[in-house]
Amino acid sequence: MADKELRFLVVDDFSTMRRIVRNLLKELGFNNVEEAEDGVDALNKLAGKRL
Repeated sequence: MADKELRFLVVDDFSTMRRIVRNLLKELGFNNVEEAEDGVDALNKLAGKRL
């Protein structure tokens, strides 16, 4: 069984794709999901967090 407390950062410039991946993860029971629209945004979000 997967660790449902895992945290995910979904990075894609296409918002629809981010939403699809987020929803799939949610259906699998993973609720700790953040999104970033590009690499710069992702690096900024990762700077102060453990994902």
